[in-house]
Amino acid sequence: MDEHALAQASIHRVESCFVPISIQEVYCRFSLRVNAHSLSPEVCNSDINRQELSQLAELYKDKGGYKVLALKIAINILRCNWLWRNKNTCPTSLRIRTTNDNIYHILDCLDLLTLKVSDWESDAQVVLDQFSDEIAHALSHDGKYWSADIKAKLLPTFSHEIFPSQKFIENKGNSKEQGKKSRILATTLTPSGYETVCMTGYKVGAALQFIDTWWDDNADYAVRVNEYGIDQKKVIPLRTPAKGNDFYTYFNHQVPNFIEEFMQVGDADTIPPSIHYFMSVLVRGGMFQTKSEKVEKKKLSASKTKKVSAKEAK
Repeated sequence: MDEHALAQASIHRVESCFVPISIQEVYCRFSLRVNAHSLSPEVCNSDINRQELSQLAELYKDKGGYKVLALKIAINILRCNWLWRNKNTCPTSLRIRTTNDNIYHILDCLDLLTLKVSDWESDAQVVLDQFSDEIAHALSHDGKYWSADIKAKLLPTFSHEIFPSQKFIENKGNSKEQGKKSRILATTLTPSGYETVCMTGYKVGAALQFIDTWWDDNADYAVRVNEYGIDQKKVIPLRTPAKGNDFYTYFNHQVPNFIEEFMQVGDADTIPPSIHYFMSVLVRGGMFQTKSEKVEKKKLSASKTKKVSAKEAK
């Protein structure tokens, strides 16, 4: 390869966003709705699975398990983790209003980012406790409508760069794609009809799901709730069938054991981490499908037939 080619830059066309010079405040606002869908499967073709999952959720509720999940979600909200790269770039305050007519204020979210929860000031501790109580109640009471209007105010510096969500661009790898932008920012319309950049609901929701600290006894960071506990920075699964700590292993083999374990549980502090993780996946929701035993037996039988045929051919 030509040495001069190695020194040449790889040029990309991308969109970027900077705060206009005259703007002194930037707002990011979203609404959060919480439903108690984890109390029972909405669609399930197995009466046994439906009964076991409903029983497990009821036991989890009685022992205060939903409060543990609600605390973790509330911490992510109060720390403004949902702002992603924008969360620690400038002074940020937070205002939350819930359908219970409660209003919560955090004057400086950066303080919450740099301190352990136990070291938060008393005002922030009160907000965390009361706000998480509302979330926990909504998670564990079917038919209860609850939502929160959450608004962050950022005080940007001169011509401050903002990092909104990006649109998905499918790279087909053909010549027609050359010269097109490789990064396009997500946008929405303001009430006055102007187009502005935004954080998508998927991006905000993903940030709130970073609560899985149960993947290891000595875990020092959280990963997003997922069937296989994907560490996105290292691009590895932390929960695998080989380790026996993934969602589907628990779903197929451990739910009856989880129910029995609750006989030894006194309160939320003694709930096993594996149960917290399992319930967090159910709270996140989704379509969970497993292969039937018949399909597995057919595959195994076909595999044996192929091996026998190969020996006979020799």
